[in-house]
Amino acid sequence: MEPLSLTSTPSWNASAASSSSHNWSLVDPVSPMGARAVLVPVLYLLVCTVGLGGNTLVIYVVLRYAKMKTVTNVYILNLAVADVLFMLGLSFLATQNAVSYWPFGSFLCRLVMTLDGINQFTSIFCLMVMSVDRYLAVVHPLRSARWRRPRVAKLASAAVWVFSLLMSLPLLVFADVLCEPAATCTSRRQF
Repeated sequence: MEPLSLTSTPSWNASAASSSSHNWSLVDPVSPMGARAVLVPVLYLLVCTVGLGGNTLVIYVVLRYAKMKTVTNVYILNLAVADVLFMLGLSFLATQNAVSYWPFGSFLCRLVMTLDGINQFTSIFCLMVMSVDRYLAVVHPLRSARWRRPRVAKLASAAVWVFSLLMSLPLLVFADVLCEPAATCTSRRQF
């Protein structure tokens, strides 16, 4: 990345209100790709750091304190675990954006893509199950009391994880490093 420098240009493109005979413009502006190669990985790593810290704290608090083992907190715990899985893969994606190719090989490509898919499906399904739980708690509080227990929430969460893994199997099978035009981690086939 070359530094910005100022140079004068002829007055034909200077504004009429300008009292100067020169108009200053940038020579060799920073290319969007160069700025993107630095800014995006820095933002990814910042999000990764804050996300790992916050979600790890949520996991610790919910697991550490007995009063935190409510139905809603079981779903929040599962969301936090899914987010931690995503945050672990985010540093790989930041590196790919910084160097503009995937330097980690096919195995890590499949692993990162699969963890990302599991995170997406688990997050969506956990939010859906949590919404159903909140609906039952508000609209049918007496009838739903037998279903709104931590044991049932744990079973529902286990089902969500299994279903998310099944939905992410195509990523495990088809994700690979493609070498056109640069080696990037992506899916070999369109789903």
